[in-house]
Amino acid sequence: MTRRLTATLATLTISACLMGCVNRARFPAYYTLHVPPAIDVPIAGGPRPSLAVREFRSPAYLRQGAIVYRISPEQVGFYQYHRWAGDPREFVTNAIIDRLRATGRFAEVRAYDGRSDVDFVLNGRLEKIEEVDRYVEKSDDELSDLREAAEDVRAAYSPRGTVAPRSSARRCRVSLL
Repeated sequence: MTRRLTATLATLTISACLMGCVNRARFPAYYTLHVPPAIDVPIAGGPRPSLAVREFRSPAYLRQGAIVYRISPEQVGFYQYHRWAGDPREFVTNAIIDRLRATGRFAEVRAYDGRSDVDFVLNGRLEKIEEVDRYVEKSDDELSDLREAAEDVRAAYSPRGTVAPRSSARRCRVSLL
C-alpha cells in the first residue's frame, strides 16, 4: 500500500512540474505602427498634379518580422517574442499616402502601380525604426530641414501653377514623425 501511495504521489508531483513547464510557453506579441490620423485641409483652387507613391524600400533586417533594437551604433539585435504584425514598409507607405491626400495639394494620391499616368512619383527609403520612450520637441534645425524639403516640392511648380515635367524633380530626404 505504501509503495502504491508513494508511486501515486511521485506521479502527481512529476505531472505538476510538467504542467508548470507547459504553462510557461511564451507566445509572440505583435505590433503595428501608430500614426495619428491626418488632418484634412481645405482644398486650394487651381490645377493640382497627381502623385503616385512607391512602396518604401528598407534594409532586409527591418523586413524579417522580428522587431529590431540597437545595441550600439554598429550592432543590432532582434527581440525574440516581439514581432511586426505586417511589413513596416507598407505601414509607412500607407501613412505617407494618407497624409499627402489630406493636404489637398494633389488632385490624386495613390500607391504606385507601374503606370506612368501621374505627374510625380515619390520614392522613399525606411532606414531605421527606433523605439521612442518619450516625446521629444523638434529642434529649429530639424524643422528647417522639413521646410526646405517642402520648398523643394513647391519648386516643382512653374509660376503659372502648371506642373513641371517629372525630369525636374529633386531628391530630398524627409523624416516622418
